[in-house]
Amino acid sequence: MPSVTESSASFASRESRTQLIQKMYEVDPLTRPRYQGRMRVIAFIEQDDVIRKILVYLGL
Repeated sequence: MPSVTESSASFASRESRTQLIQKMYEVDPLTRPRYQGRMRVIAFIEQDDVIRKILVYLGL
């Protein structure tokens, strides 16, 4: 299990993904539509079974 603290490389990678999405879709993926504020990514879920359970629960 990854530690709570993230490396600077991990942070830089996350920021570059955000910028890439922003450039491709011309939208900031971290902007909250209702309040127009910035969201923070606090975790990534990478386990397929956990993702699947969440999507099933949400009916997706």
